Amino acid sequence: EELKVFSTEVIRFGNRCKDPQWHNLDRYFDKVSSERTPQHHLKEEAESVMQKLVTCVQYTAELYHEMHALDRFEQDYQRKQQEDDGSSVAQRGESLHILKQEVKSQQKHVKSLKKKSLWSKNLEEVMEKLVDIVHFLHLEIHNTFGCSDNEESQEPTKRRNRLGPAGLALHYANIISQIDALVSRSSSVPPNTRDSLYQSLP
Repeated sequence: EELKVFSTEVIRFGNRCKDPQWHNLDRYFDKVSSERTPQHHLKEEAESVMQKLVTCVQYTAELYHEMHALDRFEQDYQRKQQEDDGSSVAQRGESLHILKQEVKSQQKHVKSLKKKSLWSKNLEEVMEKLVDIVHFLHLEIHNTFGCSDNEESQEPTKRRNRLGPAGLALHYANIISQIDALVSRSSSVPPNTRDSLYQSLP
């Protein structure tokens, strides 16, 4: 159910892309959901993509924190300028110089984080990764649970050795939550779309 909700939101984001190749992804997802052949290269790629996305989310969260810190530094600098109007030139110059260096250092840090985070990515770049993940999750869930509810399981003993339903649900719920955070922090996604995704997730 969580994957269905997530896929629906990925489809919605795809329809908002300028590039038409991301439009009507529901047809593509219907096709990949019927695939039953494990693709080891896809698993490796998807796991790598998910790790990169999680890293991007972490950098983006850090970026927003550091941007707030930069705002505070700049406000402190401006306030100090106003307070020191009556001070001597020597006193004013020394204190302002220290604050100015702090602002410059923080600006460099923020600039570096922007390059590493979602700040520098557009929606199309993120879409490519999200589509790969949906494809991978379809295969992983089928390979773990085997047949659907209305089909007979052919390998019950083998499935007992695999990750249990509760563990799998928790694992993918965590992945979906992290991807939700990724999309919600992207400046390329309209605010109303971010809110819709957040509210629709379990």
